[in-house]
Amino acid sequence: NMDLDAALADPAHKANAAAFLAMAPRVVEPEPKFYEVEQGEAAVVFPEHCPVIGSTRATTCTIVALRNPVNGRTFLCHYDGFDLLLEQFETALQQLVSPDCTEYDLYVAGSYLDGRGCSRENVDNLFAFLPLLKLKLRLCLLCVLEDNDLAVKPVAKEDDGHRPRCTSLGIDSRTGEYFQIASFATPGPDLCFRRALWLYHHTGFVCCYRPEYDDVVLAPGCVGHPSRDTAAYFLKLDPARLLLLASTSPFAEAPDFAESALAACRFVLEHPAPNMLFPEQQPRHFVRRQGVWVPKRRVVSV
Repeated sequence: NMDLDAALADPAHKANAAAFLAMAPRVVEPEPKFYEVEQGEAAVVFPEHCPVIGSTRATTCTIVALRNPVNGRTFLCHYDGFDLLLEQFETALQQLVSPDCTEYDLYVAGSYLDGRGCSRENVDNLFAFLPLLKLKLRLCLLCVLEDNDLAVKPVAKEDDGHRPRCTSLGIDSRTGEYFQIASFATPGPDLCFRRALWLYHHTGFVCCYRPEYDDVVLAPGCVGHPSRDTAAYFLKLDPARLLLLASTSPFAEAPDFAESALAACRFVLEHPAPNMLFPEQQPRHFVRRQGVWVPKRRVVSV
C-alpha cells in the first residue's frame, strides 16, 4: 500500500518534483514517434513501435503512468474522475506486465490545490485504487497538489487564487525519462471526436490506441449517446460563462479552452447519435503516413 500523505512529505519525492518543475517544457517532435493521450483516455506504448507517450491540459485532472523497466512498455492515463474499473485497468496492463519484472515504475503529475477540491479527490481516488492492481510499484515522480501549486493574486471573485505549475507529463518508454510538454508538434488522430468525449456517455476510460499496430481504432460501442442538451446550452453562452460552467478550474485553463469546448459541442450536435459516428457500424480507423495521422480507407468490394 502507498500512503499518499507520507509520499507527499518525503524529501526525496519533493526534490524530484522540484527538479521536474525546473525542467523547460519541450515540444514533442514527430520523430521518434509519440502518442498523445487525451482527457478520459488511457494507452500503452511499445518502445519499438512508438517510444514516447504523454498528455497535457491536466489542471484538476491527474496523469498517471506505469512503466515496465524490463521491456519499456508504458501505460499512461489522463484521469478526470471517471469510474476506476479494475477489470479495465487489468486488461490494459496485460500488454505491459511480464514475468521477469518484479517492480514497475510509477509517475504521477498534474492536480493542484484548487478551491473546489477536485484535484485532491482525484489523487485520493487513484492512490486508493493503485493497490488493487497488485503490482509492486516504485514511485519515480510525484508532482501533485501542494508540490504542483502556485498561489497567485485572484483576478475575479470566483478565482480561488491557485494555479497548477505543471499540467503535462511525457515519458520516453525506452529510458524512463520523464519531462514536461510544451506542445505536440503534430495533431493526434480524430481530435474533434476525442476532445468531445466528455459530452458522450462512456464507462471508465477510452482506450483506442493499438500499440502492436501503431494505429487508432474507435469502435462502435466505445461511447453511448451524447449530452445534446448540454452541448446546445453551452453553445449559447459567451466564452467567459462557458469557462465557469464547463471547467473545474476556469482560471487555470489553456487560452484555447473555450474554443475547444465549443468545437466539442458543435461536434456533438453534428453527430447526435452513435450511428452517425460509425456509419454502417464501421470503426473510426486512423494510421500514420509519413508522421501524419490519416483515416484508413476502407476497401469497398464491388
